[in-house]
Amino acid sequence: MLYDEYNGTNTDAPSRAIDYVQRQLHCCGITNYSDWKNTRWFNESRNNSVPLSCCKPNVNNCTGSLSRPGDLYPEGCEALVVKKLKEIMMYVIWAALTFAAIQVCYSDLFHPTDYLRI
Repeated sequence: MLYDEYNGTNTDAPSRAIDYVQRQLHCCGITNYSDWKNTRWFNESRNNSVPLSCCKPNVNNCTGSLSRPGDLYPEGCEALVVKKLKEIMMYVIWAALTFAAIQVCYSDLFHPTDYLRI
């Protein structure tokens, strides 16, 4: 699991990726912020907190502490990532259908089929 590789440093690719997703999608953990309790980083840090990327941006002095859950994004990232991927796939599908329709139209214009043969 990617969350097990999290170490909280900006030099580590998995940590940067997790922080980026949590900030961009306004989410925390997989299903919610309590998922962090089951990670190596949480157990090693021993400060009863989640990464700062779980903090809501409008909260001043957020420390990621689980004793202040109102400071944290309540929704997990899994559902939001799936939703975002579905949105992207819809754009890809629409683009492919549009491209196919254009191909068919141009192929008929530049290579008309002789339908009127007798």
